[in-house]
Amino acid sequence: MFGEIIRSFRKQSGLSQLDFVNALQKSSSNFDNLDVVTLSRWERGATKPHLNRQNEILDMLGVDIFDVWSAVNDVNNLPDYTNRINNHGYFNERGVDEVELIVLNATNLDRLGEVLNLVDAIFEYEENAVLKAMESQGLTRESIVMKIINQYGGELTIAVKHGQILGHLFSVSYSLATDFLGEDMLFHDKNVHFILSFNCSHIASLVETLSREVYRYIHSLDPNTELVLYVNNPVIFNLFFSLSFEYRSVTRQDVVFKLMNIDIKTLKSQRVWMNLLSQYKDKHDV
Repeated sequence: MFGEIIRSFRKQSGLSQLDFVNALQKSSSNFDNLDVVTLSRWERGATKPHLNRQNEILDMLGVDIFDVWSAVNDVNNLPDYTNRINNHGYFNERGVDEVELIVLNATNLDRLGEVLNLVDAIFEYEENAVLKAMESQGLTRESIVMKIINQYGGELTIAVKHGQILGHLFSVSYSLATDFLGEDMLFHDKNVHFILSFNCSHIASLVETLSREVYRYIHSLDPNTELVLYVNNPVIFNLFFSLSFEYRSVTRQDVVFKLMNIDIKTLKSQRVWMNLLSQYKDKHDV
């Protein structure tokens, strides 16, 4: 499909293969070694460039890379051991297609009272140093969620099936971490898209929570923004490590956790991310 796209674009633009090679080389030094023979092989599908080069060319042509990848997405491309996330002791269905998604933000905070039992479950299970620091100030869990959403641009997404949590993701402004854990936190000098809390106990919730959030991140106005994730669960750590996240260990509030990070360029170079994100786009037609 990649070869068909660039061949069609080149012909519709009235460019010879040499013209197209020259145009790519003028657009990016990454194509300085490209020649007509290689381009011809790409167009015929005999070979393909590395994924990040494919995506770079598609971006230049104004093609939505997820439209391309939706034709080849396959969650089975996830590393084998991600099957371990299907470890919910009270949930035995393997073939789950649809989950209920609850999204709480500043526009519907009045719904918080309806899901306090789910919020309690998240607080009980997650050893989160930020939430722990806020609780130590005497705040109730309800008031903590309200404060995070109202004052730190938070959004809490919960994936539910039969009333049980299959996964959640809490994205917030990174200033929350520095306010409650100290100014010496890593990444404080960068523009950060911060995920305060994430868990996934069934593969069915992965696309609805993680892919949704990363799709929003990848369309950030600032391409230099880092995606940073708070992790203290070994299964979730293994998942993100396999997805090319780097990490640092941090200790706060007597809790040892990882801050894991990735940038847009690295993310776009990973086939598994293209699959996960194109699944979300294809399913929700965004």
